[in-house]
Amino acid sequence: MSGAAVIVVGATVYWAPRPGEPVAPSEVSRVAAASPSTPARVQHAQRDPTQSQITATPAHTPAPSADTEASTIEQYASEKYQYLLDDLRYLDATQVEQLKRALLARERLAGLSSDPAAMAAVEAGIRGLLRPDDYATYEMLKESDLELFKLNEYAAGITNVAPLSAADRESILKTKLAYKDRFHQLLQDSGLQRTDLSAAEREYAYSVTARALEGYRQSYLQEVRQYLTNEEQFALLSNYETTEFKAELARLRSMVDVPVQGGS
Repeated sequence: MSGAAVIVVGATVYWAPRPGEPVAPSEVSRVAAASPSTPARVQHAQRDPTQSQITATPAHTPAPSADTEASTIEQYASEKYQYLLDDLRYLDATQVEQLKRALLARERLAGLSSDPAAMAAVEAGIRGLLRPDDYATYEMLKESDLELFKLNEYAAGITNVAPLSAADRESILKTKLAYKDRFHQLLQDSGLQRTDLSAAEREYAYSVTARALEGYRQSYLQEVRQYLTNEEQFALLSNYETTEFKAELARLRSMVDVPVQGGS
């Protein structure tokens, strides 16, 4: 893993990452000098609306040592899978440590994305330790890099006004991941990502998907509202999500505007 301090989140945006695919580098390339768990350290974050990409770079610092990188990845993995690890009472201490090592190995391999066989072996080990419902939680969390980054970004932005509790953060993240999953499935079913649609077909697929996205946004906010009793917290989250929603609509619109195959 490189020592450059860069976080790149690309290919797909907040509402529609692809479940089941390696997280990095095609979607999220994390470099250890800048942890997504500390958005206050990020000096610059910018979205390119034409590429649906966020690039965040921290202040210029010397390249970290291998020990620093390993420590940062371990810290990130611990945060990413916290909600899974918090409630595994059927595992003994040795099994929990085994699971932690496997999760850490998974994150290291995702960062390298160069050894499918090793990744498959790690995934099999994780599956062997977890009950089906907890494995489903793992499957959800392993694709949560972008959502976790954005949640930390939102939480950092309101920390001096209306800080989030740990329980609130967990509820928001789990709810967002559930709605992301539903929207991704609808996007797949709509055919909007196909390249062989006519202009009219693509326009129709966009209209269906855009309406669904708005419905998901409203339902998500309505569900999250029960966890955020503080009016300011909810107002800030609503504004934040509206910005993300508009960015995703722009990404979907760009799919409609690409040239149709055959020039028709």
